[in-house]
Amino acid sequence: TSSNDDVAIVAIGSIDEVGRSSQNMLFRESDTELPPYDGHHVALYVGESKEDFEQAFKNILEAQVLWVNPRFSDKVTNLNTAKKWNQFRFKHITDLKTGKKIFEL
Repeated sequence: TSSNDDVAIVAIGSIDEVGRSSQNMLFRESDTELPPYDGHHVALYVGESKEDFEQAFKNILEAQVLWVNPRFSDKVTNLNTAKKWNQFRFKHITDLKTGKKIFEL
């Protein structure tokens, strides 16, 4: 059986009438054993401008968490390919002060 203590809300969000996004990620720690990875992923919309996107990408590079998923052909390895595909990926949430990996998505 399951209870509310076993449930975690992962993400909520909305897009307003002019296309701006509002997003939140919520995490709840649990001692419950996690099921095997099922292929899910998280998509985040970054900022309101080209400059916001570029800064977010630079932050990903600086944190050394850029990830290229071998399953997809849209491989992003630098800012030019990030702009070409309008996306980039990471799979580690990292403590920016220590560089320690906190969580793998």
